[in-house]
Amino acid sequence: MTKTIINSTIGLTTAFLLTIILHELAHYVMSISLDYETTLFHNKVVTKTNGIKTHEIMIAGIAPLFSLAQGIIAYTFSKTMKPNPISLLILWLGIAGIITFFGYLMIAPIIPIGDTGKVFSMLNIPMIIQVIISILALLVITILLMKSTKQFEKYAIKDFGDIKTNRQKWSISLILIPLLISIILITIFQFPIPHIASILATVCAPFSIMAIFGTFIGGKNDIKADLRGKSLNKNISIPISSLFILTIIVNRILVSGI
Repeated sequence: MTKTIINSTIGLTTAFLLTIILHELAHYVMSISLDYETTLFHNKVVTKTNGIKTHEIMIAGIAPLFSLAQGIIAYTFSKTMKPNPISLLILWLGIAGIITFFGYLMIAPIIPIGDTGKVFSMLNIPMIIQVIISILALLVITILLMKSTKQFEKYAIKDFGDIKTNRQKWSISLILIPLLISIILITIFQFPIPHIASILATVCAPFSIMAIFGTFIGGKNDIKADLRGKSLNKNISIPISSLFILTIIVNRILVSGI
């Protein structure tokens, strides 16, 4: 299962790094569209605003909404594709976008300088309402991730014997090990960081994927493998590996800002 681990790890890491870049790019595009002097970095956007409240709400709020849109589109599209390393990357991209959106809702009460925290603060949303929204976001994302397990099960192609017997092997190779490795890689590529709070969401958000792992490994039914697809364990995907390298290069270029 070594190549399965590599393909899933590269896909998951690329998906989260791309999501972070696109998230910050959404801030950047909104800022420059409002005629502000703005610098885009790998994990932040520095904007010289003039204090107009509605503008600041628009700049802060656009990125989580963009991540949600990215997540919904990528996740929906991945469901129509045959199982292969590329469709797995798109599935991870969908998961990353959705987690990012709900993650910002969850941390809003404790990190007021975050995107949603800033929006809630400027809109004078009571703390009790913020806490309720945070709890609901946690419940919703957990349910969504647990239900998404079926999308991962279709990658269990019958190359390795009975799928029911090998459910544990598949869940560890496809989800758990890639998740643990990806968290380390994603954290490394977020440095340098402007503030410790700016990395908390990045580090903690992927852990929610454990809901998928728990549902996958705890399943009692046989996995209905999609034999139309291409096994993740035959080859390391060159296109996905190339995108992974390109994403890292862009990430490092943005460290200096553009």
